[in-house]
Amino acid sequence: FKPTIEYIPLTGKEISVLKTAKNKKLLYILSTYGSLTIVLIFAMIKGWTNAYAYGEGELVRVNKIGPYFFLFIFILLTAYFIRYYFQSVHPYVKDLREKQKKTIFFQPLRYKTPAFEDFFLTTPIEKKALVRITRYDYEEFINGDTLCFDTAPHSGYIFRLLKNEKEIKFS
Repeated sequence: FKPTIEYIPLTGKEISVLKTAKNKKLLYILSTYGSLTIVLIFAMIKGWTNAYAYGEGELVRVNKIGPYFFLFIFILLTAYFIRYYFQSVHPYVKDLREKQKKTIFFQPLRYKTPAFEDFFLTTPIEKKALVRITRYDYEEFINGDTLCFDTAPHSGYIFRLLKNEKEIKFS
């Protein structure tokens, strides 16, 4: 059974859920980037003030090498957070811009971890190959049942998972 995919417009509630998730991730990135930049500035100032204690030769060396070193660290830090932004926040921006969700009808397989009491369903989505479900839903589910899966196409955010119009709880 090959999965059937439909694109449906997002509802207002789903748009607000995506905006909330995007804003949480963006707040995390900006606060971390800002904090590390402030620490970098304080380290640069501390290096210059400590150079005075060791004499004029050390001060000249810190004035020549210090700005290049801190600029290099700042560029690395900025590049890392730009890359992290495009991996974590930008897919949500693309989903909000397109305002469509992907509805997938598929037949998943049940999976239980051997060592722990975790229950999963397999999905045809690369980003979410396994979706954790409750024990009750796991026991109710039979291999071969058709499920409906609503997800954001770029971010992979799962809105809901339905079996015969009954919503399955997942995490």
